[in-house]
Amino acid sequence: KNTNMLRDEKLAYQDELEKYMEENEIYEIFETMMKTLIISKPDDPIPHLLDTLQKPQTKRIFIMGPPGSKRKEHILTLADNFEDFKYEAICVGDLLNKEITKKSDMGKKIVAARKTYSYPEDDIVIEIVTKSIEQLEKEKRNWIIEGFPRTRKQALALTEMGFIPDRMILLDVKDELTKERIKQNLTSEEAIVEVDPEKIPSISQDALEEYQTHIEGVKEIYKGIICCVDGNQKQDIVLQEIARTLKLKIVNTPKRAPKIILFGVPGSGVSTQAEKISKKFNVIHIQVNSLLKSKVENYWETTKKGDPIPDKIVLEIVRERLEMTDAKINGFVLDGFPLNSNQMSFLINDWGIKPSQLIFLEVSDHKAYERLEDQMFDPVTGISYSITSNLPEDETILKRLMRSPENEHHVLKKSIKRYKEFILELQDTKGLSKTTINGENDPCTVFKDI
Repeated sequence: KNTNMLRDEKLAYQDELEKYMEENEIYEIFETMMKTLIISKPDDPIPHLLDTLQKPQTKRIFIMGPPGSKRKEHILTLADNFEDFKYEAICVGDLLNKEITKKSDMGKKIVAARKTYSYPEDDIVIEIVTKSIEQLEKEKRNWIIEGFPRTRKQALALTEMGFIPDRMILLDVKDELTKERIKQNLTSEEAIVEVDPEKIPSISQDALEEYQTHIEGVKEIYKGIICCVDGNQKQDIVLQEIARTLKLKIVNTPKRAPKIILFGVPGSGVSTQAEKISKKFNVIHIQVNSLLKSKVENYWETTKKGDPIPDKIVLEIVRERLEMTDAKINGFVLDGFPLNSNQMSFLINDWGIKPSQLIFLEVSDHKAYERLEDQMFDPVTGISYSITSNLPEDETILKRLMRSPENEHHVLKKSIKRYKEFILELQDTKGLSKTTINGENDPCTVFKDI
């Protein structure tokens, strides 16, 4: 009993403290103050801190290295392991992949370059990357970029725009290891283009030489702010070296429990990705649709008409689940909530829960209909199966499979219309971290992008 009281008191204190810290942006204030002291080391810190609080400066970090130096993995891991790291990550490969999915002229040229593992045209890369940089600069958010600038022309373009890095980290990797990693990238299941295996040795050598030629021009531009890190070591050791270079501190205080929300039309794969996130990051997957099916008596009568479950019922059920200890301590990924502005308002304003990340899975209407037409579900377990690729072997389960009334065309049409109207309103909401992912790729690629 005493243990339960202590736990409840701790949770109540944690909730009260976190709410205060969130509302007053205390985390962000301390992070800004500590970082500026570590970097600037002013003789008189008090006036310096006051000036910093009044005029916060955007911080910029570049991470460069040869092909296969795991730049992306390093910058995405930094935020989870170091308490004073608060940068938006710009992964150039992801931006180029997104352009490829548009099937634009620029995307076609990028694919052509990928076939020989060579650099795309400078002008294309500059145009795509600087859009992301300009947006972050406009929002006065710190950012860290990997894989750019790769050439002197790209570096000069950034300099002319006034974007000078606070620090440039250069990963030093042995030539043989670089060529081996290029080979692994070209032959992996995640490779964007197929390459003739016989050409891999020559492609690897050409890619290495291209990097070595162009990086000299980049080093010339950023002379004096480059820090070299030995990239031949294990990934965790390289990460520690990068952290020491940036003067970051290892996390030794409790992390804020993640509060992730996934959005997408029916058939976008939200539940699949939410489950993957739950397993990978040890957060609670709250599948609101399943909760409603188990707790609302007239669920099917309502949804088969294409009508939503009334907000009053949904809010009561979702709040009850969010109040549970596991969600409070471990954090959660919400799947199927909120579905309208009223629900979002209750989440943030009435319940005091500010999402740490909103992730939008972008899928065309055609793709959504196509996926759901292929889907059957087991009314006993609630598990969905693909007619073409994932039917159960158990004959008993096979016989009871049925199409979900929610997947009928007229129901989907209403659901998609409501979703699009809500998302348009949500995109204008300020102060929330949002990420859009191409949901039309295979589930493994989508999760990697997330």
